[in-house]
Amino acid sequence: MGETIRDSRIEKDLTQNEVAALIGMDAQNFSKYERGLISPTVFWTIKYCEAIKYDFGTFMNKLNRQI
Repeated sequence: MGETIRDSRIEKDLTQNEVAALIGMDAQNFSKYERGLISPTVFWTIKYCEAIKYDFGTFMNKLNRQI
């Protein structure tokens, strides 16, 4: 899932620090999601998609293709 998080962030041309600020999270913790060290909840994933203005359905489709 970390790869999908990273790819969607990059598509929106955002840095980890920018995204962390948008979702009210420490940049170091956000980095753990991208590296797959922490598994996000559905709530967190929806919050992430809303913060970067990324379609949740598109995010989930990309995730399913990586599995």
